[in-house]
Amino acid sequence: MAALPTGLESGEDHSQAVSVTGPEDEASRAFALAVAQVMDETKAQDVRALHVAPLISWTSYMVMGSVLSKPQLLACMGRLERMIDEDYPERIRQNQPGSSPWECLDYGDVVVHLFTAEQREIYDIEGFYAGAEEVEFPWELPLPLPLSAAAGESSGIPVWSKERVM
Repeated sequence: MAALPTGLESGEDHSQAVSVTGPEDEASRAFALAVAQVMDETKAQDVRALHVAPLISWTSYMVMGSVLSKPQLLACMGRLERMIDEDYPERIRQNQPGSSPWECLDYGDVVVHLFTAEQREIYDIEGFYAGAEEVEFPWELPLPLPLSAAAGESSGIPVWSKERVM
């Protein structure tokens, strides 16, 4: 795993870090959720948002998701940029995206990581910030459980099968 700079390398005790709450944090959270929703809508996989403010000082939230291809990465980035331009025009991106399998979009209080599954696994950002609180998405609904799968009854949930229907 590659090392990532965090500002925590000095060996200082950061266990007493205080979480920032208030209007600014709520605005950051709302922006992070909007970013995560666009990523989810563009079919990014394993979209997660982490509240990292109690752990680090340089950002409040990290939003990450995996893509399967460069066209999907570009489509997701395009949708993100359009949504941000329309809904959050005051947001200024700190960097310009390049042509990498890992794009990092820095909006100050929210940092967006969009990468291939391979890059995500190599750098393991979630593992590095394992102490961060994961933000729940209000649009996610749990999958319905089969009514009585153990009893062999049909659950009513469509199931793909390789059997040919005649």
